[in-house]
Amino acid sequence: MHTAEGSLELEGLLRDIEPQLPGVFLRVHRSYLVNAAHVLRLRRFALELSNGMEVPVPERRFTTVQRELSLRLADSPRAEAS
Repeated sequence: MHTAEGSLELEGLLRDIEPQLPGVFLRVHRSYLVNAAHVLRLRRFALELSNGMEVPVPERRFTTVQRELSLRLADSPRAEAS
């Protein structure tokens, strides 16, 4: 896991970790969960994160990720403050 403070190694499957995370996290790929608040840009077929990383978004998931991202950002406290 990559955080603003550094990287951590986690044991377990993403499907087991995902329910424990707050609602701003989004499954964008079978290997990636991202914090929607740190997404700078979504383009076909990748996300650019605030730390400069790019995360792939499979074509078959793109529309779902786009919709979920806009919903979660609209519901987040950060979006309300802006």
